[in-house]
Amino acid sequence: MHLTPCLAATGSRIGVGSAVYAAWIAVDIIVASIGMAFRLLGVANAKRIGKALKADTSAVDALHPMACCWRWSAIWSGPGPQR
Repeated sequence: MHLTPCLAATGSRIGVGSAVYAAWIAVDIIVASIGMAFRLLGVANAKRIGKALKADTSAVDALHPMACCWRWSAIWSGPGPQR
C-alpha cells in the first residue's frame, strides 16, 4: 500500500508499518462518520428528544432565530430569511 509522504512520515514516527497505519486511519474515519451520524440525528430530532427527556430548551429556542439570521447575514449582506 502506498501512502503519501506526509502520512508515511507520521506512521514511521510512531513506529508502525504502513498497513497498520492505513488501518488506523480507516478506523478513525469510520468512527468519526458514525459519531457525525448520531449528531445529525440528534439535531434533526432535537425537539422530540427534548420532550422525551423533559428538558428546558427555552434558552436554545430563544437563540435559534438570532443564529439563523447571523448565518445568512454572514453569507449575504442582505437580511436573512424570516421565520
